[in-house]
Amino acid sequence: MTGVDLSIPRRALPNDTLYSINLPELNVFYAEFGTSGLVFDNSVTVTFSYADADMQGVDESTISLAWFDKHSGVWNAMDCVVDTNNKTVTGQLSHFSAYGLISD
Repeated sequence: MTGVDLSIPRRALPNDTLYSINLPELNVFYAEFGTSGLVFDNSVTVTFSYADADMQGVDESTISLAWFDKHSGVWNAMDCVVDTNNKTVTGQLSHFSAYGLISD
């Protein structure tokens, strides 16, 4: 896997909906999912790969998935699973927003 993988289950939305994924750069570990603010009836799974990241000096156990609250200007860390063998971070989304990987 390269970049971001998004898995939207059936019935996550009440009707067919177009959405977009904006990846500014493949090695930035940040994506904007649109339509911004779209809320799901069932969780959507997102997986970010950090296989191409320079991890020198980064403790992989501190990596987290976060969403950006444009109203407060704050990145909000989320529950996620870090797979250090496959160099991925997976989390469940309840809405579309900007998401990225952060670490301590």
